[in-house]
Amino acid sequence: MKGTARSVGILAAAGLLATALPAPAADWPRWRGPLSDGRAGADERLVGPLSPAVAWQRPLGIGYSAIVVADGRAVTLYADAGTDFVVALDAASGELLWRHAIDAWLPPNGGSEGGAKSTPTIAGDVVYALGPKGHLLAVRVADGTELWRRHLVADAGAVMPEFGFASSPVVVDGVVAVQIEGGTTHSLVGFDGRTGAIRWTLAGGAAEYESPLAATLASTTSSSS
Repeated sequence: MKGTARSVGILAAAGLLATALPAPAADWPRWRGPLSDGRAGADERLVGPLSPAVAWQRPLGIGYSAIVVADGRAVTLYADAGTDFVVALDAASGELLWRHAIDAWLPPNGGSEGGAKSTPTIAGDVVYALGPKGHLLAVRVADGTELWRRHLVADAGAVMPEFGFASSPVVVDGVVAVQIEGGTTHSLVGFDGRTGAIRWTLAGGAAEYESPLAATLASTTSSSS
């Protein structure tokens, strides 16, 4: 994994959206947006030419995590002072609402600058976040209270990828799906969104840095990478 990790400042995603999009803008609650296809709704797309002003900016730390936005909160992951965090900011002002420690950070190696690789997901009143060392957390979006946590290696038999876990969770019908490297036995695991219990596993090929997508096939909703 080559490239430079960003020192996270929320200006491109949240600050520009706050000034350039008509209010109220639709939520962007997970990696690549509401439909996981990287597209905004047809009535929310930016029409140029644009010269958006920076509404606010806030330095955080090191990480590759994108920013998700729902109900006026901007949530992301980053590393600071040797710890990985999930953090919530006021999307309009940048004010820190809360931050919750995930674990000691994953140091740089092999060209990676360290820090979180996954993007969190907001589903209802819960944020689901996956740290680079395999800690999957559910925290309350209102105040950052931890509801449950599981470890992908200890609890789901995952193999630690060289650059850390990077799968961004997808929530479908109350199940939190994450892609893992589980050898020949499973590469996709579904956790109960309320309790963290494993609901199902799916066998497949090798998977390290992929994220699942939800799709409806023949009237059946499924998750796949």
